[in-house]
Amino acid sequence: MNENKDLTVESTDNKGGAPKGNNNAAKAKVWSDAVRKAVTQGQNLDLLATALVEKALSGDISALRELGDRLEGKATQQIDQNTEVSGAVTYTWKK
Repeated sequence: MNENKDLTVESTDNKGGAPKGNNNAAKAKVWSDAVRKAVTQGQNLDLLATALVEKALSGDISALRELGDRLEGKATQQIDQNTEVSGAVTYTWKK
């Protein structure tokens, strides 16, 4: 192990990850809670939705994409796969 203790990173488990005492997730939760509270008070949510629609109508592609994702769901990526099999293929079902 490294002799310099300032450079040693101790993980919370043996899988690696953030060092002990990492509070990033807690900070993110505080921020998201504050934003959620501000957005849901009064008519703020309606105003934000209206602003998004107006931006999409004015030609803002990212606003249009966001509306589409929210209303229709994100588009799934189609994956084409061609498999060539040489020889016989045997299927066996067990009960």
